[in-house]
Amino acid sequence: MVILLLGCDSVDYAMKLYVQNNTDRIEILLYQKSQEKGQQPLMARTFSDPANITKVLGFISNKRAPLYKCGYTGSIIFLGEANSFVVQKMEFTAESGCEHIVFTYEGELFSRQLTEEGIAFLDSLNLHYVK
Repeated sequence: MVILLLGCDSVDYAMKLYVQNNTDRIEILLYQKSQEKGQQPLMARTFSDPANITKVLGFISNKRAPLYKCGYTGSIIFLGEANSFVVQKMEFTAESGCEHIVFTYEGELFSRQLTEEGIAFLDSLNLHYVK
């Protein structure tokens, strides 16, 4: 008999492997500022090369984060099969003190810390925020 104990790292690894193997394109969207609620998000970046898909997945650490009440400043949508279905959708905030990303995997909600590189990258997108 073999017993497998799966911890956080296993879930993170399995989710990243599934997303990486099934994603053709990533869309990173920035939401309108809070005083402009109700408007559509603005697309900040789109990636379709495997190296950048891997890089973006690397922004998600294996460290748990609380489910902050800060709201979200954007989302990352992983698209597959020539953009015909959503492989995974995640929401994030890179605001100081609330830096994290949330996603569901196998019906369960996860909140993870963003890496420093991920925070810097997402902050750089805010510099290019267009009204």
